[in-house]
Amino acid sequence: MKISDKPVDCIKGVGPTRLKLLKKLGISRVKDLLYHFPRDYMDKGNIVDISRVKNGQLCTIAAMVDGRPVDIRPRKGLVITKVAVKDKTGRAFAVWYNQPFVKKQLLSGKSYLFSGKIQIKYGEIQMVNCKIFNPSSNKTFSRIEPVYPLTEKLTQAILRKLIAEAYKLCIDEVEEVLPDAILKKNRLPGIKTAFKNIHFPQTLEAAQRAIKRFKYQEFFLLQLALIKQKQLFKNKRGICFKDKLNIGEFEKILDFSLTNSQKKVILEIKKDMTSNKPMNRLIQGDVGSGKTIVAIAAILLAFKNNYQSAFMAPTEVLAWQQYQKIKKILSSFNITIEYLAGSLAKNKKESILKDLRTGKIDVIVGTHSLIQENISFNNLGLVVTDEEHRFGVRQRALLRRKGINPDVLVMSATPIPRTLALALYGDLDISIIDELPPNRKHVKTYMVKHHLRKRVYDFVAREVDKGRQGYVICPLIEDTQSANWKSVENIEKFIINSGYTFSFKILHGKMKAQEKEETLQKFKEGKIQVLISTSVVEVGIDVSNATVMVVENAERFGLAQLHQIRGRIGRNNFESHCILICETDNKETLKKLKILVNNNDGFYISQKDMELRGPGELLGIKQHGLPEFKIADILKDELLLKKVVRDVEAYVKDY
Repeated sequence: MKISDKPVDCIKGVGPTRLKLLKKLGISRVKDLLYHFPRDYMDKGNIVDISRVKNGQLCTIAAMVDGRPVDIRPRKGLVITKVAVKDKTGRAFAVWYNQPFVKKQLLSGKSYLFSGKIQIKYGEIQMVNCKIFNPSSNKTFSRIEPVYPLTEKLTQAILRKLIAEAYKLCIDEVEEVLPDAILKKNRLPGIKTAFKNIHFPQTLEAAQRAIKRFKYQEFFLLQLALIKQKQLFKNKRGICFKDKLNIGEFEKILDFSLTNSQKKVILEIKKDMTSNKPMNRLIQGDVGSGKTIVAIAAILLAFKNNYQSAFMAPTEVLAWQQYQKIKKILSSFNITIEYLAGSLAKNKKESILKDLRTGKIDVIVGTHSLIQENISFNNLGLVVTDEEHRFGVRQRALLRRKGINPDVLVMSATPIPRTLALALYGDLDISIIDELPPNRKHVKTYMVKHHLRKRVYDFVAREVDKGRQGYVICPLIEDTQSANWKSVENIEKFIINSGYTFSFKILHGKMKAQEKEETLQKFKEGKIQVLISTSVVEVGIDVSNATVMVVENAERFGLAQLHQIRGRIGRNNFESHCILICETDNKETLKKLKILVNNNDGFYISQKDMELRGPGELLGIKQHGLPEFKIADILKDELLLKKVVRDVEAYVKDY
C-alpha cells in the first residue's frame, strides 16, 4: 500500500483523539492532508497601518507596546491577556486567550511585528491570538503563511506540522492527473510543484498559480467524467420510436395554446425519441413555463408506439398532482394511467404491480417507490423524473434499468445558468423553456413586517369575497415555544380567533396520503377557499383561481424556494399578490428578500440564491453523485469553468 493511502494515524503525532478531529475535516488518509487546501494566506511581509485595517482582515502591523500587558480573568478557566499597541496612525489591542506566557515576550516601549486576524468590537481594534515577531528576524518573518479550515481543538500550528509531514512522506508518490497538452496550453504548474506552492509558497503569486491549477483540475476531472458517461450512454442502442406525434393535433387536446418555446422543446424530444440512440435530456424552465405538458407529449408518443412510461416525482403531493394532470390531458385516449406510492393499501399496490408487469398499465406515476426491486415493467420505453435536483444520479439510473435502454427525460423547475447546468448535468442534453404562457401575469410581491399581519389577512378575506382563493405558507407544522416561528397550527388559531369567515383547511407532509389528496381536490374544486400549508405546495400545485399567497416567516426560506412557492399563484389572467411577512429586522435578510420583491425572473433569482447560499445547498449537489469541490467554486470560478468545458470538449475530440 502506498504511504499516501495509509490511515492518517500512521503519522507521528496523530493519536485517537486527533484522528477524530481530523475526520471532522474529511481527513482520514495521509493524502487527504495534501488535499486540505488553505482557505487564505497571511502575508506577514505586508505591513498595514492600524488606521487602515479592516474587520476580519489577516494582516501584520508594526507597533510599539504601549504599557504593560494585563491578565483578565472573567471566569474560571479563562485568562485573557491584553496589551495596547500603537503606531503613528492609531492604537489597537493585542489579545490572547489562555496564553499568559506571551507577557514574557513583550517589553513596554519596544516595537514588534504582530500578525493575526483583526476584530473590531466594543469600539476597539483588536488582533486576537496573534503571533509576535522581532523585526530583526527577517528570515522567519518573510514567509507566506497558509491559513487552513479548522475544527475545535485543532490549531493552525498543528495542522501545518501534519501537512508538512504528509508532504515529506508521500510527495514522491504523487502522479500527474492532467494531460501534458492541457498543462502547456494553460501554463499550469505540475502537480508536485502545485502541492509545494499551495502549502509552502515563497510568494503569493506562486500560491495563486497553484490554486488555479487545482481548481482547473477539479473542473477538468468532473467534466471528463460527465462527457465519458454521456458518450457511454449514447453508444448504446436505444428504442427507435416511430414519429406518431403531430404537435398541431396534440395542441387540439389542450385547452390552451403551446408557446413557441414548448413547441421547440417537443421537437427536440421527438428528434431524440425517433433516433436509435437513447434520449437523455434535461428540460429546464421557470415556474409555470409548462414543462409537464412537454413531458406529456413524450408520454403520448411512447404510448402510440406501444411502450410504457414511468413518471417519478419527489413527493406524494406532487406525484398525485402530476397523475391527475396527465390523466386529465390524455383522457381522450384509451390509455391506462395509475398512481403508485408507499402509502397505498397493500392489495391495491399488488394489483398495480401485477398490471404493470403484464402491460395493462401504460403510464405509472409515483414517488421513489417506482425504483423498488419488486417493481418490473412489461415494456418500459420512457422514464420521466420531475424536480431532478431532488433525486440522485443513482436513483435515475435505477429507474432506467427497469427497461432496456429506455429514453430518459428529466425536469427541473430550479432554473440555473447554462454553465452551471453543464457542470451538474454534463451527461445530459439540455433543453430550456424560456417563455411563459401568454395568460401568465407577473405576481406583485410585497414584504411587510409582522405587526401588519391583521391587515394582510384582511386583504386575503377581500380576495376571497371576490371569488378568489389563496394560500398561507408556514415554516412549521406544530406550534413551538419560539414566538418568532409561525406554524400551521399557530396561523389556524389566529384565523379562528380573528373571526374570518372564509373556509380553510391545513395541509402538511405528515398527513395521510388520502387526507392530503382529498384536501387538494376540494381546494381545486373551490370548496376550500384558503389552504394553510407548509412548503409541501412548493411545486406541482396548479389552482388557477388562486390569486393571493401569504408566506409567514419569509426570512426562513431560500429565494429560489420562495420563487417556487410564489409560482402557485398567477396562473390566470387575474392580478395576483404574494405577501412576505417577516419577523426579523436583519438588514442583510431584508435586502435578500427585496430581490424577490423586485424580480420575477427565476434564472436571476436562482443565481442570487446560489451566490447567497452556495450551489451545494440549493441544488443538492451530493444528490447528483458529484464530488464536492475542495477548492473550486462553481459560481466564483464561472469563467474558469467555461474554459474547462471548452478544453475538455476539444481534448475528447482530439483523443
